[in-house]
Amino acid sequence: MFRESENVENESKLNKSEVVSIISILITATNEALYVRLNSGPSQRPYRRITSEKHVNRSDNVNKTAQKGAKHYETFFMTNGDKKRAIGSSQPPNGLQKENGVDAIHPGYGFLSERSDFAQAVIDAGIRFIGPSPYVVQAMGDKVAARNAAIESGVPIVPGTPGPVTTTEEAEAFCLKHGLPVIFKAAYGGGGRGMRVVRKKEIAEGMTLPELHLTQDRITKHGFAIQCRVTTEDPAKNFQPDTGRIETNIPFLLNVLEDQKFISGSVDTYFIDENPQLFSLQLTQNRAQKLLNYLGNVLVNGASTPLATPLKPADIRPPIPALPAMPEPPKGFRQILKASGPEAFAKAVRERKELLLMDTTFRDAHQSLLATRVRSKDLLNISPYVSHTFSNLYSLENWGGATFDVALRFLHECPWERLEEMRRLIPNIPFQMLLRGANAVGYTNYPDNVVYKFCEQAVESGMDIFRVFDSLNYLPNLVLGMEAAGKAGGVVEAAISYT
Repeated sequence: MFRESENVENESKLNKSEVVSIISILITATNEALYVRLNSGPSQRPYRRITSEKHVNRSDNVNKTAQKGAKHYETFFMTNGDKKRAIGSSQPPNGLQKENGVDAIHPGYGFLSERSDFAQAVIDAGIRFIGPSPYVVQAMGDKVAARNAAIESGVPIVPGTPGPVTTTEEAEAFCLKHGLPVIFKAAYGGGGRGMRVVRKKEIAEGMTLPELHLTQDRITKHGFAIQCRVTTEDPAKNFQPDTGRIETNIPFLLNVLEDQKFISGSVDTYFIDENPQLFSLQLTQNRAQKLLNYLGNVLVNGASTPLATPLKPADIRPPIPALPAMPEPPKGFRQILKASGPEAFAKAVRERKELLLMDTTFRDAHQSLLATRVRSKDLLNISPYVSHTFSNLYSLENWGGATFDVALRFLHECPWERLEEMRRLIPNIPFQMLLRGANAVGYTNYPDNVVYKFCEQAVESGMDIFRVFDSLNYLPNLVLGMEAAGKAGGVVEAAISYT
């Protein structure tokens, strides 16, 4: 549980605007439930910054306004145990509120914010609930009730049925009255998966596309789009949210891919519900992947147990490709960047009509396959060949992400020396790195000036393009990394995480 004492001026009683101000400062991006206690006199505790990553630097502006004799408050974040008990019973943890004299409760944006009974229990306990009334929480959680509430309030709405449709005749009557197209939508939940657009009456009656004279050769292409949706649902547990490796779904997916109806394409949205045999899962021992993981670990890190023989592993020297017969590598995109700057570089990239490639061999490739354990020596051995042979690459991803951490902790190398030596051997291809926003290449938030100085030193050592991301897509952290990379003279690629 986190705690912080701080000052708030004005009235002697906690009012709604004051609570909202406190909340906006302290929990800008949290799904934790927050308890607020108002103290009547000056706090006896010194100011203490919250050190959780989620809340760091969130209360600086409050501290600057602290004055003697001003009002004080304390905030309490619900622990995991408290949270589970509250979600299960819909009751606020009485021990916490009584022990600390809690005046108000904010539910965060997690499960508790969707529980009207939790909001009612808070109010019944004589505590201010920071959020909508229990009636609003309950009404907005049901699409039909929410629609009726909007109608009663005089809010203009799109025409729809007064309640769930139970017969074909009801649906047909609505279509005749309001015209097509219409949307059929599940009354409860679904995340959009239950929505169906009906544009012709015949489609609703079950006619196939060929019967409607709609065939593949009559479809005109207007560009292409590829969408990949990865869900972590466990088929063996009625598709409840799952954690761990995605491979847990493999037995179910194999059953689907081997089903004759699925292979022939004669399936509809009831395919899973009407085929319970898909859930007869043959669990695999996954021996092939285990063997590959073991071999990769032994090859990179060596055996973890004493060998049964005094013979040492063979001294394998991988062959290095011969260089082309030219003293200097051909010019590449980096010459444009160094001669004209980031804006001219970006313009040159946009004007290219052909596909541009970023090679990830020097970073993400061996991070994914070998835990980033390829040494600088081996990377530098092939650098001259890469410089001469792949001069037309858009960029070479070779730094940032886990490379910095692994070089220091496991390979006992200097990541800065790796970057500088690689730049000396590859002068023509732009280098690209992965920057974790306000985390730079670490695993925690760093002070702003550290991130700015890091990017400045990276550019001086040879870095060109910074792909900036934040694992939670938290914009202030993302913007900080972008501004630091841009000020250092680098090319900024802002990225959104989809995993």
